[in-house]
Amino acid sequence: GISAVGSALSVASICGVERSYGLNMALLMNMFIQVGLIVLDVLTLVSVGAGTLSFLILVRYLVTAAVAFGAALLGVKLMRLLAANNGYTIPAIYCWGVALFAFILNLMA
Repeated sequence: GISAVGSALSVASICGVERSYGLNMALLMNMFIQVGLIVLDVLTLVSVGAGTLSFLILVRYLVTAAVAFGAALLGVKLMRLLAANNGYTIPAIYCWGVALFAFILNLMA
């Protein structure tokens, strides 16, 4: 799929917005989307009934959430560092390469 943050950054750079400001706005937009998804998941869990949730599943969810938060925090710091210093050229080339590699693997399978 198309990345919401990547799309927002591309549009911001085309419109002439400063890179760090565009990154902050894109991350804020993504944060509200994620909060909405969390609220929807909690409402679904409440409507189904919390009795179906065991302790081990809850611990696994919490550990996964903590690891995902840490990885996202490192990703945001890296994106801010790239926005301030030298742009997004190297990560963009890397992403194109990985996407092309995955596409070729998909064709071979």
